[in-house]
Amino acid sequence: MNTNTPTNEILSWQAPRTVNHERGANWYVAGGVAVIGATVYAVLSGTWSLAIVCVLCGAMYFLVRDHKFPDLPCTMTDKGVQIGDVFLSWTAIKGFWFITTPTYSELHFVPKTPRTPELVIQTGPMQLMEIRSFLADKTEELHHKQERLLDILARLIKL
Repeated sequence: MNTNTPTNEILSWQAPRTVNHERGANWYVAGGVAVIGATVYAVLSGTWSLAIVCVLCGAMYFLVRDHKFPDLPCTMTDKGVQIGDVFLSWTAIKGFWFITTPTYSELHFVPKTPRTPELVIQTGPMQLMEIRSFLADKTEELHHKQERLLDILARLIKL
């Protein structure tokens, strides 16, 4: 990945890189019960380091409860894709795939180099078919890719 500026903008939108979960009072009550339960278990079993980690994780979620991920510009050009300040050329992309949920859709770009992380953005107001038809000429859709189990769990419990 590099930060070159692309040319000839073809598709463009603004969306957060990750979903901004809406967490209600019940979520915080359940989280508090889980943190207190894990902390009590840690104290009773004598694992003080686990107790400290539980309390710190609970405090961290309380402190960042109002944090919203900022919208980033996503621009697809004839040269590649730019999300925020990260540019990935079409020659460096192995393929793309989508995660579709009832509330949002996510577009993942898989780079050819294995150590480079996937480039991810919410599709926001864009239609998936419009994105898919543009990308069909540029790179392969990876139909076999699926959301990892930990990502599914994190999404379901709104972490």
